[in-house]
Amino acid sequence: PFYLEEVINSLIETETLIEKENTWVLTRPLAGIDIPSNVQGVISARLDRLEKETKRILQEASVIGRVFLYEILKRITELKEQIDHSLQGLERLDLIRTRTLDPDLEYIFKHALTQEVVYNGLLKKERKVIHEKIANVMEELFHDRLPEFYETLSYHYKQGQSFLKAVDYLMKAGEKCNERYTIEESHQYYKEAFDILSNKTDRSKEEDSLLMDLLLQWSYVYNVRADYGRLEELLKRHETFVRSARDDERLGMFLAWIGFSLNHREKYLDSYRYLSHALEIGERINNSKIIGYSSCWLIQTCSNLGLFDEALAYGRRAQEISEMMPSDRSLFQFTFFGMALIYYYKGEKKKTAEYGRILLDYGEK
Repeated sequence: PFYLEEVINSLIETETLIEKENTWVLTRPLAGIDIPSNVQGVISARLDRLEKETKRILQEASVIGRVFLYEILKRITELKEQIDHSLQGLERLDLIRTRTLDPDLEYIFKHALTQEVVYNGLLKKERKVIHEKIANVMEELFHDRLPEFYETLSYHYKQGQSFLKAVDYLMKAGEKCNERYTIEESHQYYKEAFDILSNKTDRSKEEDSLLMDLLLQWSYVYNVRADYGRLEELLKRHETFVRSARDDERLGMFLAWIGFSLNHREKYLDSYRYLSHALEIGERINNSKIIGYSSCWLIQTCSNLGLFDEALAYGRRAQEISEMMPSDRSLFQFTFFGMALIYYYKGEKKKTAEYGRILLDYGEK
């Protein structure tokens, strides 16, 4: 149906089909008309008949997306005086439609295929420049509510080949999704950021630090997915790289996560060794986060090794730190879950229930 509609639009534009005396008539036989065999060809032929300025504005709009804000288009185009006239003409041709007027004027391409054909008509070099412009404009325009646009910004910066900015927004999108428990989306954003960074052969020191931060943030997602085998493999694959960076703050948390994954892989002695090393680093640099996480994860590892008194000692230490860092929800949850677990292993039902209630109350809040 869309193909037929576009063919008819094309016949009208070329005055092959005209309105005469309240009916439609052909001005020449269809047999002599070259009609493309697919809808993309029909759309391309219609685009070729547009004025140069109007076609350019439509191309810029296609880079924004199927739905595009007037204000963004106005800020990125060099044809600012032409924009209103061109958009009105494109609406008359039924290539785009007004989607909303309030609170912001927004347009939509009539069909996703139309936007696709227009976009593909641009050279890759041109697309890259426009994507970069769009991202910069969006940062400026939506500076007070950027979290709403992390995903879109990451897309435009990636297409604009500003990879450092793209990774930054992909990680922010991943963190946002993780906080909302849309875990698979979070995982995909982190994976996309990881693929960009890990495939770079000439990473700067700043990019190396970003890769380490990404691995640490991504570990939370692997935990929620209970994908401990792949988490262990991912971290072990990058262990030499992280150790060589000589960044104790990141190394401490990295080793702690390896120890955490090994515990869930039932490699308890290796887990104990990694977590103890992480704890040593945390104590040496006086980093409460590393000390807190190493201690709370040592609860489970020590419990699995039958070292209940040692597990309790680590638990009390982790609990003290988690109460000093109330904004760190993960540390609180890991710690109090670990404490409930150790008392369960020890057969102390009242204590198990006490820590269980604390977790329940925390979850309800």
